[in-house]
Amino acid sequence: MLREETPGQNILYLYEPGSYAPLARVDRVEGEGLKVYYFHTDQIGTPLELTDSDGGIVWQATYRSWGR
Repeated sequence: MLREETPGQNILYLYEPGSYAPLARVDRVEGEGLKVYYFHTDQIGTPLELTDSDGGIVWQATYRSWGR
């Protein structure tokens, strides 16, 4: 996915060149400006955490064997 749009909000995803590994997410909320979040992935590009510009964790994944 490259972009999500809803009334008043746009979300842009940035990926590592030539890969499906996500690097960042840029949120534009009407009246609030831009917020940038950074993906932290494992060795194969699976997202593990999403952090804000201050380094705070805003999302964290828990995976088990076989993609569960």
